[in-house]
Amino acid sequence: MKVLIADEDTVSRNLIVSAAPETEMQIVCATDGVEAWELLSAKDAPRLAIVDWVLQNMSGLEICRRVRQRNAANYTYVILLAARPDKADMVAAFKAGADDYMRKPLDADEILGRMRTGCRILEKEAGLTTIIRGWRTMLDSLPFGVACLGTRGQLLRANKIFVELLGYEVKNLLGTVLNQNLLRASLHFSRLMEAIRLGRSFDRTNMDMIQEDGTPRSLVVWGRPIRNAKDIVFQIIISLP
Repeated sequence: MKVLIADEDTVSRNLIVSAAPETEMQIVCATDGVEAWELLSAKDAPRLAIVDWVLQNMSGLEICRRVRQRNAANYTYVILLAARPDKADMVAAFKAGADDYMRKPLDADEILGRMRTGCRILEKEAGLTTIIRGWRTMLDSLPFGVACLGTRGQLLRANKIFVELLGYEVKNLLGTVLNQNLLRASLHFSRLMEAIRLGRSFDRTNMDMIQEDGTPRSLVVWGRPIRNAKDIVFQIIISLP
């Protein structure tokens, strides 16, 4: 596991480095906030970051905010360090996106324990990400289109074939409510919304859907309710007649 230590204080930095097992963690160090952010923005960025609140040019708190605001493929676990006794500072740290908060002066055994906890969480997250990617690959290889809908009939997920059948770019399709742009007949939308509301399946129904260029396309549609999946409540499957 690659670990960033960003701290201006040489004593604290050396304590953390000496506590980290070389066989488990690859350590990179920064003494400046901008340098720390550049390391976290690199292609092979550390997944675990131990960042002091007080850094020149960019504070540890600002680094936390930036890490959470970016759209990164992998999660970054952040431990924020501070010589601040106030509860309000700890609350501010978590609000900014820190996963953990430690007060200085540091204890070697405690920091090692917190680092190992962060590594375990990241390893579990990596395992889940692998499973999700496997499911995505499987869905994209299906010979028919699959999409998941919300309570208003809005498209929340869609596989590759679904997008291709309608000639859309994914960014222009997700979030679209079916009756606004996709279903040609209001009757079809009414039937679909009734099925969503009642949690009722339907089989092989012919529907005309509108492609992104405005032309209609006749498709066969199946619908199935989805239980206990938070925002997703219904699934539709589409194919050519």
